[in-house]
Amino acid sequence: MIKKGKYNLFSFSIENEMIIYNSKNRMKKLVIFNLLKTNNLEKMIPFLNTLLRKGLIKYYSIQFLNKKHLKTLILLNYQDKIKENILKSIDRIKEEIKKSLIKKSLHIEFLTDNELKREFINIILEEDLDKDLKINTRNDFCVIKNNKKIQFIKLYSLYFIQDTLIESILNIFFNLITDLGIKGNLILNFLLKNGNIIFSSFFVKYYYNKNIASKSVETVNEFISNELYLKEKKIKKNMIGYILWRLNFTKNYSDYDKNKGLVFSLCSIINENKKSLVLNGQKSLLSPISKNFMTLLIEFLKRNNIEFNKKDSHLIEIKNQYIILSIDDFNPSIIQDIFQKYYQNRIIYIILHDLLFFKKLVLETKITNLLGVKIFNPISFIKFLKKANSLMIY
Repeated sequence: MIKKGKYNLFSFSIENEMIIYNSKNRMKKLVIFNLLKTNNLEKMIPFLNTLLRKGLIKYYSIQFLNKKHLKTLILLNYQDKIKENILKSIDRIKEEIKKSLIKKSLHIEFLTDNELKREFINIILEEDLDKDLKINTRNDFCVIKNNKKIQFIKLYSLYFIQDTLIESILNIFFNLITDLGIKGNLILNFLLKNGNIIFSSFFVKYYYNKNIASKSVETVNEFISNELYLKEKKIKKNMIGYILWRLNFTKNYSDYDKNKGLVFSLCSIINENKKSLVLNGQKSLLSPISKNFMTLLIEFLKRNNIEFNKKDSHLIEIKNQYIILSIDDFNPSIIQDIFQKYYQNRIIYIILHDLLFFKKLVLETKITNLLGVKIFNPISFIKFLKKANSLMIY
């Protein structure tokens, strides 16, 4: 039996749009959840913060998913000994929503019944609950046996070290976890403390092969460790409840008013991705990773007082000796033009954002055999730059 406090985690009931937990102790406090969808997170967050300040909800969490494309769910939490009090809060929220729908062109949908149940447990289980469900923790990961399938979960705290380039950083983060095949959910948990709204962030990674190491996450950290960092957490059995309830499991919180830029950058990325999804049919698009890579590269050069000259969106010259060419779309003619212009008097570093580009370079050009030319992926190039004297003038 998996518990959180005096609640059996997978013994909840569903009434229309409500997930309902009944306490097993004498306090008899009810815990109830709603799950919502919306078309505009930027407008939704101030509305949710108002609900917090009015005491209509205990906390709320925003769940960003990256299975096939980015989408969001919003979880609302209510806690009270008297069910009618919670029902009154939900009715008041619905009235507030009606006003907001008219004023702010918001679309808000409460999930109900089977969809509600599926999305609620989906953060841990991809299939419906099995009566023989078993969950065990192994220090750094969790093993779940459900419907004769075995699934593994790892848990990470997410730390934002600086926010000067937060939108580019977050875009790269989502690109990386997608490109590296990392399945998971990014959670932002908001609550009210001493009159201030605070929030925390964590990432839930799940996979089906226990031999898959955490190299993928190490790769993410290596690439953007100056700005964002994923710290693996030891999983205790009671932490499963925190994951299912989308609730912070550490004492690390950030002040919302001081970090609005971070939150709204996340929202902007999601909304732009949804627009791309509509415009491009099946395919979900994030901002090109090359563009974001160059933004971070420029910031790295500035921080380290390295002289550079940005030639265009994919080309940087460093110390009048190095050319950095970031390739997001393989185009032999562009590569040829750059080599004709710079090969005789510059060392050229080519950054490839797709492994297929390397094969094409080998097959369609001869530049891989040239002296003074080095080819990197973004991760290896960042490692290279961090080495002392990697950009010495010879």
